[in-house]
Amino acid sequence: MQSARIQHEISLAMRDAQADAVRAQLAQSSTSKDAYGHTLFVAQHEMLNDRLRKIPGVVLRRPAGVRSRFEFPVIDETNVVLVPLRVSSDPRKRRQECRIDMSQLRVAILGVAPRRPDDQRSIDDIEDPDAADQRYAEEMEAFEEMSKAGCAVVIGFGSTVDGIFELGLGELLIEDHVIGEVSWPHWQPLRILDLDQQEPIAPPLHAVRSASNVERFDAIGVDDDLGLRLRPQREESPSAEEEVEPLAAGSEAEGE
Repeated sequence: MQSARIQHEISLAMRDAQADAVRAQLAQSSTSKDAYGHTLFVAQHEMLNDRLRKIPGVVLRRPAGVRSRFEFPVIDETNVVLVPLRVSSDPRKRRQECRIDMSQLRVAILGVAPRRPDDQRSIDDIEDPDAADQRYAEEMEAFEEMSKAGCAVVIGFGSTVDGIFELGLGELLIEDHVIGEVSWPHWQPLRILDLDQQEPIAPPLHAVRSASNVERFDAIGVDDDLGLRLRPQREESPSAEEEVEPLAAGSEAEGE
């Protein structure tokens, strides 16, 4: 449930950041999108931190060894830092097609993510499967050990003043920090909320221990009527106010 709540709060935070940026753009008369872009850059951090700091187990920290204007949310138990990153400003391009401006801060944060071992087999591996399995197991052990030291998960999104068109959690690998070439080994889409949409958080579920002195609800005898009785049937017909008029064929409920 903690993971589900974090994902939900991320969706809400990005919706709020988008709303702030759109309001800033509408407030100026210029046709340039500078107000939108600058406001979104700040709001994505502020909205995200405001929401995630309320979740137990999430702390806010600044990266060590590099200057950062903002703190970043960190899942303390796994030492995973969540990094908001606008990956596209063109609805025709998704994250796989875009190159990203790699500042010193981004390289410092995103560069900590270790590269996951490739499980694709070569011709040599097919000829010696035992050696390939052993090598892959050793690489996975090293990968898991490096991951304990901390890794970054990107909150990647694409947006314009018209709305957010892509949002998800991803593992980003820097292939070439000079030209901003990256790859996405893993990606999990998140729900994109409209500016006026907010869904309630489902309450966390807790395991309930069974007690020996409490009977299961389906352990009641078949002859036990549970004290229920049929309601006497009403003799008079229902009034016109109690009748529900069926919807005409093809009509829809208002607001759907």
